[in-house]
Amino acid sequence: MFWQHRAPGEGLKISGPVIAIAAIVIAVAFIIFNEVLRDGGDTLSSELPTPTSIPLSAPAITEPISDLSATPTLVRSPTPEPTPDFSFNTLAVSAKQVLAGDAVMVSARIDNRGGRGSERVSLLVDGTVVDTKETVLAAGTSITVTFAYTPATAGQKQIRVGSLSGSITVVRPPAVSQLGTTIILTRGPYLGSCTSDSVILAWKTNIKGDSLVLYETNPRMLRSVSYDPAEVTQHAVQLTGMSAEERYYYQVFIDGEPLTP
Repeated sequence: MFWQHRAPGEGLKISGPVIAIAAIVIAVAFIIFNEVLRDGGDTLSSELPTPTSIPLSAPAITEPISDLSATPTLVRSPTPEPTPDFSFNTLAVSAKQVLAGDAVMVSARIDNRGGRGSERVSLLVDGTVVDTKETVLAAGTSITVTFAYTPATAGQKQIRVGSLSGSITVVRPPAVSQLGTTIILTRGPYLGSCTSDSVILAWKTNIKGDSLVLYETNPRMLRSVSYDPAEVTQHAVQLTGMSAEERYYYQVFIDGEPLTP
């Protein structure tokens, strides 16, 4: 018997075996409770989502990093081609005096101090382009460009090639009616009015013709020109660019023919 009936007024008296059994039951229940809590806690923790960490620094680099010890490849930029640099030098004319209808050769040297390039070279007469040529020059080279110019009318012509300039005198050919006729100086030449740097030279002939005078301080190099294309017998031209300290020499022409006093 686990307990005994007592008379009224007596307390319940539990025997020793009952206490022992109760202690065993309590101990077993405690062990089972602990196991349940442990298994249940693991199950609950496994069901909870893993918390996401918040990065406090820059995100990690996920791309592979190349070998930083490799030597970089250097590519040299191509050297730019130098631009051409043209200059005009040495204008030459085959004759300072020509008859109308006769050709005169005009040439100029062109130097290229820059890179390879082309240049359009024009011959201008009295400001009008009469011929153009295309030239191609390598770096550091020169070329001479030559033009053939045939003037149609008499007079002094201003010629230009690039930055170079000069002049030629075009005289009228003798009239057909005067061919074979001897041109005679009937008067002069003689000096007319003078200034500090100019003088009028006059003469008279037996037939009509134009008036041309070449003059200079060197008798072998008569480079200065004065010309009047008018057909006259009384001739007068002005010689300019002179100096009172110099001695001058001259030659008179009519229709391209020299006259001797």
